[in-house]
Amino acid sequence: MKTLSSKKLIALYLTSLVWLSACSTSLSPGYVPSSSTDTDSGPADDGKMALGVKNYQQIFDSLVVMTGLTVSDSVNSNLFNYFTTNKATLPPDMDIQKFLPNKMNSTTNLAYEFCEVLTSNNATQTTFFAGTSFGVVFSSNATQSPAQLIVPLDKRAELVDHLLNRFLGADDGSNFRADTRQSMMDLLGDLAQGAPANTGETRLLMRGACTVAATIAVSFI
Repeated sequence: MKTLSSKKLIALYLTSLVWLSACSTSLSPGYVPSSSTDTDSGPADDGKMALGVKNYQQIFDSLVVMTGLTVSDSVNSNLFNYFTTNKATLPPDMDIQKFLPNKMNSTTNLAYEFCEVLTSNNATQTTFFAGTSFGVVFSSNATQSPAQLIVPLDKRAELVDHLLNRFLGADDGSNFRADTRQSMMDLLGDLAQGAPANTGETRLLMRGACTVAATIAVSFI
C-alpha cells in the first residue's frame, strides 16, 4: 500500500476542511447541471441529479485546461500515467449518488499530482503564477519563506485569489466563492504560523492551496 507523504497529507487536510466548509452552506437548491451525455433518459425523481459530478475524463480534461499543462505519454508523462493507472477510482459517470468519499479522495489525489507539477520547479511555477509574488524563481529563504509570502494577509490573498480565478473563474459574488476563499485564507494562515523558514515550505503551502481550488473546481457541475 502506498503511504501518503506528509506533503500530500497537508494538501488532503486543506481540501477536506475547505470542502466541508464551502459546500455545506452554499449549494443552491435550484441548481441544475449543464447538459451532459448521461445515458439515463428515464424520468427523474423530484430533485434527482439537481447537482452532478464530472466523470473521470471530464475531471482530467478540466485539469489540463485549467493548469495549462501539456499532458501526454511523452510530456508530463507522470501525470498521464497516474491518470491512466488510477482513472478507475475516479467518478465513472455524472450521478452524484455514486460520488462516494473514496471518489472524492481520488479526485483530490489527481488534483494534487497536477499541483505538484505546478509548484515543483521554477519553469512551471513562474508560468502558472505569472504576475503574482509567487510567479518568480524562489531563491531566498530570507524573503520567500512562509513568514514573508503566506503569513502577511495581502500576500496570502494574492495567492488565494489567483488560484480561485484560475480554477473557478472570475469572482461571481456567490456565497460559495466567498466561503471557499475565507476558508482557504484562514487555513493557510494557521498552517503558515511557525512553519520552517525556507522556500520549500512556501511551495508546500502553495501546493496545498492549489489542490483545494483544483479539487473543488473539477468535481461538481
